[in-house]
Amino acid sequence: MRQTCRDEDLGCSLFDIECLAAAYELHITLVTDDIDLVELANLYEQPVMSSMELMQKMLAEQCITIDDVKSVVAMWTYDEDLPSHFHSEYVRLFGEEPEAF
Repeated sequence: MRQTCRDEDLGCSLFDIECLAAAYELHITLVTDDIDLVELANLYEQPVMSSMELMQKMLAEQCITIDDVKSVVAMWTYDEDLPSHFHSEYVRLFGEEPEAF
């Protein structure tokens, strides 16, 4: 995977690659918002979900509340670290416009 990352000129850290390798070997879904890591995972046909997809599943199972989701989004906004395609994915998954923070 490290060589593939180099060959494809992807910006994955060693830790990212180790997480991908662990998910691959354990046959579990990798949760990441890192675009390069998603691309690398796709090359290995490794299932991936975004953080917001995970939160939507947790919300559906009543493990968290929508207020918890909004708190995470507020922190991402504060840290200036919103995931790629944040707005469209939020609307698709939660059926509402995200609050302005």
